[in-house]
Amino acid sequence: EPYLKDASWEYLVAHSGRDIFRAPSEEAFAACESIRQAYCPVLDRYHIDADQFFGGSIKTDDAAALYTVIRALKPGRAYQVGTFVGSSAMVIAHALRANGHGQLIACDPEIPHRTLINPVDVARAAALHLQLDHWVRFVKGWHSVTISDGAGTSLKRHAPVVGHQTLSALDGPIDFAFIDGDHSTMATLCDLSVVQDY
Repeated sequence: EPYLKDASWEYLVAHSGRDIFRAPSEEAFAACESIRQAYCPVLDRYHIDADQFFGGSIKTDDAAALYTVIRALKPGRAYQVGTFVGSSAMVIAHALRANGHGQLIACDPEIPHRTLINPVDVARAAALHLQLDHWVRFVKGWHSVTISDGAGTSLKRHAPVVGHQTLSALDGPIDFAFIDGDHSTMATLCDLSVVQDY
């Protein structure tokens, strides 16, 4: 794969102690397709165009890779920074259910985006529709303190910062983390730093 030629990936492969770059399984592709199909009625309810939604969400190959990693690592606790409408959260939760154990904690500030007052409402509805609500817990708030200028100032002030509090309240470690929140460099590094402490 071309991305394996990048020095940082080579370092991770050499120092990870396991193969973290598994090829997506057929089971993963089938699961991701079933998630996609099951999402459509939820998207219709929120008047979201499915093609536009899936065009802006996690891509099929990446979703299948994520599913495969969760199935292989079998984390007891997964943690996600950034939920938006929950496409990747549903992939993780679906894989946890297939494993028969685990829970995803998904942290998001739940701020308006374009025509959606709260995108995480779509994620909650999808979790119920897919019968994955037992496998995912949604936490409202910014994960870390650094927020890019892409979010309005009033939104920054009114959404709490909950990462340390949420992680400190856990009764055990994080086995898998997926950092997919604010995509600015500083926010990503801050999100990673907070998770790394746990």
